[in-house]
Amino acid sequence: MYIEIVLPIPLEGTFTYFVPTEMETQVLVGSLVLVKFGKSNKPRRGLVLYLKKNPSPIVSLEKIKPILSIESILPVVLRSQLRFWKWISDYYLCTLGEVFKKAIPSSFHTVDSQLKNCNVLPVFSSALNRSKKKIIDNIMYNFQKKDICLLHKNIFLGEKEIYIQIIERMLRQKKQILYLLPDIALATCVINRLKYYFGNIVGVYHSKINLSKQIEIWNNLLYNDVYSIILGVHSSIFLPFKNLGLIIVDEEHDPNYKQQKASFCYHVRNAAIFLATIHGAKVLLGSATPSIESFYNAQIGKYAYIKLYDYLPQIKPLYTIVDVKGLKRLGNEPIFSPLLIKRIKQKLENGVQVLLFQNRRGFSFRIFCKICYWTPKCHFCDISLIYHKKNNQLVCHYCGKNYSLPKECPKCGNIHLKSIGYGTEKVEEEIKMIFNNVVIDRMDFDTVKQKSSLKKVISNFESGQTQILIGTQMVSRWLNMSKVGLIAILNIDVLMNFPDFRAYERTYQLILQILGKVCGNKIQSEVIIQTFHPDHQLIKMIIRHDYRNMYDMQIKDRVLFKYPPLFRLIHIFLYNSDEKLLCKLSDGYIYFLKKNFGNDRVVGHDRPIVGKTKGLYVRKILLKIEINSSPSFVRKILKEIYMQIFNVSYFRRGIVHYDVDPV
Repeated sequence: MYIEIVLPIPLEGTFTYFVPTEMETQVLVGSLVLVKFGKSNKPRRGLVLYLKKNPSPIVSLEKIKPILSIESILPVVLRSQLRFWKWISDYYLCTLGEVFKKAIPSSFHTVDSQLKNCNVLPVFSSALNRSKKKIIDNIMYNFQKKDICLLHKNIFLGEKEIYIQIIERMLRQKKQILYLLPDIALATCVINRLKYYFGNIVGVYHSKINLSKQIEIWNNLLYNDVYSIILGVHSSIFLPFKNLGLIIVDEEHDPNYKQQKASFCYHVRNAAIFLATIHGAKVLLGSATPSIESFYNAQIGKYAYIKLYDYLPQIKPLYTIVDVKGLKRLGNEPIFSPLLIKRIKQKLENGVQVLLFQNRRGFSFRIFCKICYWTPKCHFCDISLIYHKKNNQLVCHYCGKNYSLPKECPKCGNIHLKSIGYGTEKVEEEIKMIFNNVVIDRMDFDTVKQKSSLKKVISNFESGQTQILIGTQMVSRWLNMSKVGLIAILNIDVLMNFPDFRAYERTYQLILQILGKVCGNKIQSEVIIQTFHPDHQLIKMIIRHDYRNMYDMQIKDRVLFKYPPLFRLIHIFLYNSDEKLLCKLSDGYIYFLKKNFGNDRVVGHDRPIVGKTKGLYVRKILLKIEINSSPSFVRKILKEIYMQIFNVSYFRRGIVHYDVDPV
């Protein structure tokens, strides 16, 4: 007997092996087997995909090796999982081996303790309690007509009770539930609430739990049916569910659902929707600021849509827009307007906390020469370096490499180098000069690299010891802001002007996520937004919490320029150590892409913001594909183009990487 197996390596196709007669009765689809692979005969663990009496005629019998042993008496994956893997492989343009390596628990996972003292679960208000049964009944009714429901939440109210009631109804139907969150920070907080209601039938699965616990959860789902509810992050979609009835995707808009660190880039929300299709399960997408894609699908009737009613708290935040153009004209960097300084003093006198939000770390954005405009860049990534004053170093925020601050311009010898822009480090330095007797702390990647540092920042802030906190978007996830009386968005223009077609959408979502932390506080909270464009329509939409007009504004541009949700995007990244060869390689790709897909669907090649990484030059091509196109067909064409290009010998040192549905 022969078998086709998949190995956890980035090679196309499956591999044929011979099963000795004495092992034939023990081999099943989904079993793990130990084999020798390649010329070196290195032992590897493979997964059995097919059993067959005879090998493919294109395979030489002399080259077929026998398996060494069977590593699992019972299958470790289900056929439904293999179907899911195949879809992942086709849609995200990766190999089945890469999916296998990601999906199965491995010894590469590290032990990491969960954080305590999280307070992200809002109290379920009495106003919502009066209507929750109606909302839950509405969701269940819509599930009879649609498999996917978008729950448009209210930033003033908690929705966890709604999720819990929906889960209870699914448990009565003897169904399994997968509860997804965008990151581990939120998962470690929600688990306490779920276990309070449901006890030991709740399992937690993510990359930071130890390997033995991952295997224990995997095997229990596969053989024992101990866990009916799984709370998870990215990798939990690969678990062996046998009776999946509901997938909750909370904060469905969050870009963290796009897994970027794996060998292939997959979107958890989109993959979860296909996983539900395989199992005949329902999907509940929840967000107070839905993604444009999900809201569009609700508008065209693909998803059911339920909006939590427009409840407003008795004490609403007070919004103030500050025009900082005047400060710029006076030659000052407009970090703090006079009005903001005045308000901070008032809040501190009243004993409430202040949050200063600046979504960029470091001291200054950029160092440059005033004479020749030379700017220091990373030697490996070719990206502008950020100045960090504490260590007096320039840092690449892409690869993390540090550089000494030059004493003079290496191009013209000028010793007067100038810095522009500001990050959280500079904000901290300047606010300390103004309020030198106040307890001030900073929360960004530089200050909370260690778990102990993060816990200390959170503890000091939530206990009230920290009076002013400077932070990046990290604060929107971790902090309880019940004692915050003032939030200052120091430079909203940086967010709005980021070079990405989703910049307005992301700015709206991020600011509303932060504001949701103080909406409904018992104290009067104030929000100050500093900007060079006080009349900007997006800022007005943020103040009014006007999601619908933000969506209408964005969808017009998406239709015009062929962006999601009307089109799928695929970024094709090309790498080579020789920049001239890379340009030729890119030209070849452009030619074949336009030949197969048409001129209007191919954009580039462009030199991305990070034009060089780890010593390799980079070029990016953007491919736009109609949303209803076949992933398998697109994969087939791209594979053919790859073979045509890389048959040319001097291109073989190049590397190709695909990012499907980039965020």
